[in-house]
Amino acid sequence: MKTDTLFYVIFQQAPAVFFQAIGRDEDIAAHYEFVSVEVKQRSFRIDGVFLPKLATEPIYFVEVQFQYDALLYARFFTEVLLYLDKSPLSNDWHGVLLFPTRALDPVLEPKSRRYQELLAPSRTTRLYLDELAIVAPESPGLSLLYLVVEQENTAGMSARRLLAQSRQRGEQFHQEMLELVEAVLVSKFPRKTRQEVLTMLNIDLNVLKQTRFYQEVLQEGKEEGREEGQRQMLIGYLSRKFGPLPSEVSQALSAITEAQQLEDLLEQAIAAPTLPSFHQALLSAS
Repeated sequence: MKTDTLFYVIFQQAPAVFFQAIGRDEDIAAHYEFVSVEVKQRSFRIDGVFLPKLATEPIYFVEVQFQYDALLYARFFTEVLLYLDKSPLSNDWHGVLLFPTRALDPVLEPKSRRYQELLAPSRTTRLYLDELAIVAPESPGLSLLYLVVEQENTAGMSARRLLAQSRQRGEQFHQEMLELVEAVLVSKFPRKTRQEVLTMLNIDLNVLKQTRFYQEVLQEGKEEGREEGQRQMLIGYLSRKFGPLPSEVSQALSAITEAQQLEDLLEQAIAAPTLPSFHQALLSAS
């Protein structure tokens, strides 16, 4: 899973994590919708946008940057201003950039100096994931973001501790965090099988199938006809796990007509560490 896709999944499923990270009350997440948008005029794509449902709240533009880009701020603020020009919303706005570490922040580049006013904390927040554990070690949301960049030799232990913390906030929150922690570890250890990742968490695959997310997708599928229900269940699961599906995956899924085949593919989707690995299994089944 690509890093920007991973964060899309996290913020889509648990928007409260984002608001915790920027120091706002997590309850404000209920007043936002998280989407990915494309500014067609210049073919720019913004990693994620939190669109407010209240006129008094700002639009949050989110950029995930895991490689050095000396011209990052020129591109980011151009995307933001182009979007605002086309948007019917009149809300104020705030930029949020996530870096794995300060070393990838090009703020000291000579060409970045022209954006100092826009980089003021009142307008833009810059988050460094490797520092989040120091800021709020007891916050499950921030611990989840830190897990993305944590050292591999301690990631499993930290993930188990995070899940133990999340259970204290109720079973529903725990199940949501379980799904996201599993997604982070699958992305972090692409060579490990899904079962190996679950073993790191001391979790059996059958336990994961009992989560609210899996059961909701299962119920959605049952409400359709058998074949179409299985297909919608599979599409729902893949979209929640990996983010928006590329057209080639959607087209290949539409060509599968056997209910049993779709059920088998759902099992492979659960076990797949990445969307490309599932796509290979899908092509073999087509």
